Amino acid sequence: MDETKVLDQTTNRPRILVVDDDTWFLFGISEALKKKGFEVITANNGVTAVMKARSEKPDFIILDVNMPKLNGLNVKKILNYDLNTKNIPTIFLTGLNDRNVMLYGLSIADDCISKPFDIDLLIMRLWAVFRRMNMGYKMGLQTLDSRTISKASFPRILKHVDVKT
Repeated sequence: MDETKVLDQTTNRPRILVVDDDTWFLFGISEALKKKGFEVITANNGVTAVMKARSEKPDFIILDVNMPKLNGLNVKKILNYDLNTKNIPTIFLTGLNDRNVMLYGLSIADDCISKPFDIDLLIMRLWAVFRRMNMGYKMGLQTLDSRTISKASFPRILKHVDVKT
């Protein structure tokens, strides 16, 4: 199934920060996202993830939950307290089959997906989050501050997001 939209390589592409401590998994998901037209930034631990989220200002974060030292849940809590990163949409990926982890993840992020997963499903969930953001933006409910997703970059992202089925 390759029905997900591939972005135009000549335009500004949505930037995704992918965070996972498993080098092979990080490489695999990054390559799959690049093939679908996303620009990918990577981090292999929670501390680097926080620094890159602040410096690179991605349009989206895909974040592993179970990492040593600073796990994904704590990374997201730190980012949620920062005005410049609190509204960056985030999807958690977790190999933990724990209902409480999933519920907590959903309480602080936009989605939570169990590993292993289908890459096309992940990409469709990315588009779903972008569509919800677009709806909130159009309704005046989306809060856009300093650079979570600025008003200037929002249309650039959304022109790639309308997936027709």
